[in-house]
Amino acid sequence: MSDKQEDIKQAAISLFSKRGYDGTTVPLVAKQASVGAGTIYRYFENKEVLLNVIMQDEMFRLEQSLKAQFPAEKSIREQFNHLFFGLIQYSQENYDSMMLINLHTTSRHISDKTKCDYTSFLTFISNIVEEGREQESLTRTCLLKRLWRLFLEL
Repeated sequence: MSDKQEDIKQAAISLFSKRGYDGTTVPLVAKQASVGAGTIYRYFENKEVLLNVIMQDEMFRLEQSLKAQFPAEKSIREQFNHLFFGLIQYSQENYDSMMLINLHTTSRHISDKTKCDYTSFLTFISNIVEEGREQESLTRTCLLKRLWRLFLEL
């Protein structure tokens, strides 16, 4: 990926996370990326494609960070702790990316592929929670207490 393309993506992440899709124009992205508006169209067909590309990229990065060193052989509680701390750490280090994902997962501009990627990510997390509920090691009360204790440890 070229430096210009990466600059465009980073500018778009920042702007989409703060202004939303409708409040972000291609000229604004170009200005923040220090490129001409025409340069954006060399890399991305339109603003909607740009949004979907960065959503897919950022969801992939988030999922990979949570799956890195995932304690698959450990208890459900340890797996949950890994996810919880991983989400917090990722959020702290990638605030704009998390805001982007949060703001746009239900957007009418999101492609079916992006929706599918998001659903896959949620399924990964919900499977762990559901397994914990089945084993009765992650009841609703237990989850809330656990979240609170983990939060206090931060």
